[in-house]
Amino acid sequence: MRSRPGIHEAAFEKVLQQAIVRPEGRQFRGEPARQVALLRLLREAGAPVPFDELHRLLRERGVLRSPRDDETARRKAIAQAVEAINIKLATFFFLARDVALMEEMFRIQAHAETSAKPAYSIQDFFEVRKVSGVHFYATDGDPSGGLTREMYDLITELRPHRMDLMAPSFNSFFGNPEFRTMLASALQHEAAGMRMLLLDPDSPAAARLEEQEHGETPLRGRLRDRIRATIRHAAEIAETLPAQARARLMVRLAATAPLWRFRMIFLPEVLHLRLSAPDGEAQTLIKLGRQSALYSSLHDVLEAQWREAAPAR
Repeated sequence: MRSRPGIHEAAFEKVLQQAIVRPEGRQFRGEPARQVALLRLLREAGAPVPFDELHRLLRERGVLRSPRDDETARRKAIAQAVEAINIKLATFFFLARDVALMEEMFRIQAHAETSAKPAYSIQDFFEVRKVSGVHFYATDGDPSGGLTREMYDLITELRPHRMDLMAPSFNSFFGNPEFRTMLASALQHEAAGMRMLLLDPDSPAAARLEEQEHGETPLRGRLRDRIRATIRHAAEIAETLPAQARARLMVRLAATAPLWRFRMIFLPEVLHLRLSAPDGEAQTLIKLGRQSALYSSLHDVLEAQWREAAPAR
């Protein structure tokens, strides 16, 4: 019995056109025919499609242009398309202006990921609404110099785990002495580690975003100054660590910030996602479990950006 995903057909086609066929951003190049065909096949199936069947259907539709048909080529053809689709969809989710369309968002989910031939299905982004609590904060409502509730949660959840961070700046955290002390202590553990992806303060994108952000929330201070302060604080933390522990703190700078309104802290089992509203001080904090589609999609974006970023100097 098939279980068709609850994605309205008109919205599905609109997302295909705007996110896959004509996505914003020059980083998305190439022929999207294979990606579109793959998504349509999965929606038509309404249930996980085994790897071999999916490859056969794509071959029948004429979107696999390589003449090679060995196992390595087959895995590469599917894996590359799935990765590109999920990155495009995750990026589009945060560029979309139509709220109704955002609520129809989706991604591709792999089943039996340890297998060389997983099955694939469409997963509704908003399954996360069933398991995630949402809390509202104001950027000017946090006590100066103190621990916010969010930071307290991070301190209690972190040690001695690993975490990934992605935002234009993290100075609201690294400017806090309690957080710096916590992080320096956590990085003493061999199992600990942190990757932080920031926007390059010397990039044209940083100058543009600084101007836009300053027009919306001038009390927050200049974006590029906050980025540079974050980098300085990270370097100070690294200097306090034993030599063998310094490699556990990695900072890279990206030339672009496709999700610049979103500050993400990935822990092993939970994502702290803070969303800044346009033209206002209000922010939303969402805590998502690792099993959620949004956790996976956003981490895919981070990994892609991390590969392209340069180490901070």
